[in-house]
Amino acid sequence: MAKKKRDIPAAYTAYVLEKGQRPPSVKVFADELGLEEAAFYREYSGFEAIEQTLFLGYFQETLEVLEKDETYQTYNSREKVLALFFTWLETLKGQRSLVVFMDRQKLTPFGVGYVAPTQSLFVDTARQLITAGIDQGEIADRWFVPRTYRNALWWQALMILNYWISDTSNNFEKTDALVEKSVNFFFDVIEPNALDSGFDLVKFLFKR
Repeated sequence: MAKKKRDIPAAYTAYVLEKGQRPPSVKVFADELGLEEAAFYREYSGFEAIEQTLFLGYFQETLEVLEKDETYQTYNSREKVLALFFTWLETLKGQRSLVVFMDRQKLTPFGVGYVAPTQSLFVDTARQLITAGIDQGEIADRWFVPRTYRNALWWQALMILNYWISDTSNNFEKTDALVEKSVNFFFDVIEPNALDSGFDLVKFLFKR
């Protein structure tokens, strides 16, 4: 019987995929694992905590794949964000049944439920990508950049995730199209443009 912390998520995954529902109680689930109920609670506060751990693991796996990809390291900021979303979705495809199940348990898409711990890591990743884009001149360095842009990417991630969960198109082609269109729109907005040139001109004139 599974008794180690790493075995609990695997056993939980097997249970919900087989039965289509959460265990009736922690006590019942712990008994099936040969664990004392108190031992379970020393590792997880409940079933939602297991789901959060699982979903966070999928995003961490995504980052590990990208980190090892030498081609990814040569991308500009726009390409890196596209690669991030497409690689994440590819990782999630292998766990789609479980993610769809977890989505049915979630409460709202706004930073709670199974996505909550992933938000912090995603936003930190977005911050790094945006900072690099600013340093390379690919993203306009506006006063509201640091928080607004990274949070906007998180909301975009939630939109894409929710769309993918309900997408019935062949090989999720519609989700792929949404990723491309939404990321391209995002970068069209944040890249240096005529408005930024206008601000630079005004600042120059005021300094004279």
